[in-house]
Amino acid sequence: MKKTVLPISDVYKKIKLGYTIEDVYIKELIELRELATKDFIDFSITFDNCEIVAFDAGNIFFNKQITLRNCIIKSASFYASYFLSGITIENCEFKNNIFLMSCGGHNTIDTQVIISNSLFNGYVDMFDAWFTGPVKITECNFRKGTNLLGNKKKAWEIQFDTEPYIKNNIGKLDLNDNLFHWDKKPRILTRLISKKKGMNPLPGYKNKWDNENFMF
Repeated sequence: MKKTVLPISDVYKKIKLGYTIEDVYIKELIELRELATKDFIDFSITFDNCEIVAFDAGNIFFNKQITLRNCIIKSASFYASYFLSGITIENCEFKNNIFLMSCGGHNTIDTQVIISNSLFNGYVDMFDAWFTGPVKITECNFRKGTNLLGNKKKAWEIQFDTEPYIKNNIGKLDLNDNLFHWDKKPRILTRLISKKKGMNPLPGYKNKWDNENFMF
């Protein structure tokens, strides 16, 4: 069944009021930095059973949990994000060429990063990420691989302060380098710079008027 389109202004309003965003189609760029105060967001954020064109959670300190559940997301960036209360991604599909969590992570010792039962159609970049709390990645399909366990003995190797639980995944998990080496054409994959100056480009998200970008 076709989902109702939820305007981005309503998305932000519902998040601020503490509602779960569920059963909707969001065709505009979700830029969570719009909700930040001095780089911090102090409320939990949950998306459930949504279709999302572009999701940008980059360069933010999240003091509360983020949850993405049963969602189809075309482009996603969590570049340099601090998930101080953890993040859960479960039963989701990410469609585009890059899923970006480089320089991110930063959960605390008593909160978890959980990624489970999810399909990543493109390369998953966790270059120089640092997980200071528990990490659980299970039953995922990394179709174009990830550097999650790669870059061994490099300064930018992913750091786990707690032994991660990584089981029953499909795909190559120990690729090296990062998205700027992947496929040797990173700028083709990073076309729209986020509205906030200084943020990382959101991979694969083109001009917002490009109808092709809104297709699932």
